Amino acid sequence: MQHVGKPRPQRIRRDALAAVLIASIGLFGAGVATGFWVNNNRIANTQSDPGAESAARPGGTVAGSSSAVPDVRGLTESVAVQVLADSVGAGRRVEIRTRPYAGLVGVVVEQEPAFGTAAPPVVTLTVSSPAAVPVATGTSESDLRVQLLELGTQVAVVRRYVPAIAPGTVLDILPPAGSELPEKVTVTIAEAPSTAYLSGVKASKNGCSTGSYTQAGTKRDNALSCSVSKLSSADPSGPMWEFAGAVEDVDLAFGLPTDAKPGGSVHVELFADGRRIAESDVAFGATAKLSVSTSGALQFMIVATAVAGEPDRVTVTGTVRGSRDAIVALTEKK
Repeated sequence: MQHVGKPRPQRIRRDALAAVLIASIGLFGAGVATGFWVNNNRIANTQSDPGAESAARPGGTVAGSSSAVPDVRGLTESVAVQVLADSVGAGRRVEIRTRPYAGLVGVVVEQEPAFGTAAPPVVTLTVSSPAAVPVATGTSESDLRVQLLELGTQVAVVRRYVPAIAPGTVLDILPPAGSELPEKVTVTIAEAPSTAYLSGVKASKNGCSTGSYTQAGTKRDNALSCSVSKLSSADPSGPMWEFAGAVEDVDLAFGLPTDAKPGGSVHVELFADGRRIAESDVAFGATAKLSVSTSGALQFMIVATAVAGEPDRVTVTGTVRGSRDAIVALTEKK
């Protein structure tokens, strides 16, 4: 009968030494860049299901074949060449092409053939070279997106309404054209205007009421009824709105209410940041229309002064236009 005794000391030392060695090798392998090659080599040399792989690979090649091309995209040129040599054999010829591309320079961004296909005599790698932000102003959004996609950069879009500019036209790009192309750029695109009633924008200095009022004999909804000054002044004053640069242009119509005294008239002036930008006279039974640009204006003011008779109110209707987000923010303050 064989007796099992205690392990011999020499054997214990030998086993301990082997365990330490294995652990050290594992730590080293996990901490070096060649782990990428190890993974690719394992995939390339592992037999996989031919039916599943052939459906996903051009030409029906099998990723698990022993001579499959590894994925070297994202590696530097020198590392990629070494990985290919180690994976599919040093006898394969590697051709290098360069292409302007966003981000790091000298990195593989494309490879032919694709990962998992049987390795041909020649493997072609496309390596990134320095790229510049393209000239974008005046081009279409779709064309610029395609161009930037080919350069490997992401696009953040800001939309803004600019009068007389067709929606979808590129207004600006940041960083500016000619700068080193980063992995993300911001593009400003022209959009169609958003519109709101002036009565829907809260006045910071009021002299108007909001509702339905008559204007030249016609009832108008979403209208303003504003007070009229009796005499002109060197320091004009009237209802004021804080546009905060959100309104690009204004279309307004003015008229006296039906219950005003016939024969009366009012002189209307529009101011942007204290500067007169339009003016007109409006008589009882008539309508005066004023369309003005207020691009960049922080404040907008209407001054109505009696010219004839004794009118005390003037009816104001019309809209403001600007970029969607700006107009939404402006009207939400109401």
